[in-house]
Amino acid sequence: MIRSIVVGNMPMSHVPAIEFAKKNIRVNTVYPGPTLTPISDPLTGRMPMTNEDFEKVVSKMTLLGRMANAIDIAYSKLHSASDAASHVTGAELLVDGKEELQKDQKIFDAVSGAAKIVFDEP
Repeated sequence: MIRSIVVGNMPMSHVPAIEFAKKNIRVNTVYPGPTLTPISDPLTGRMPMTNEDFEKVVSKMTLLGRMANAIDIAYSKLHSASDAASHVTGAELLVDGKEELQKDQKIFDAVSGAAKIVFDEP
């Protein structure tokens, strides 16, 4: 029972990475964020807005200010599978333009603005 609790709290790639390491097989996980693909195309009838509007809305949610495209995701997987990452296993790569950091950026901007007011005033 304790093992199932511990394993249940491990990131998705850790258990297979541990199991397959003995066979020199690396296991890494890629988590893509907002990505421009045919399924995200509003013109397919799945979204009630234009491509440009959809991309503007979603791009505001990422720190890099744009949505990923399929090539961005493919390159991250290619690197993970290449010899350049030969000692990387059990990794979890977020390919999301740092979507979750956008909230932190707003907090940072607010704190920086407040600090500027405090420290820049004579």
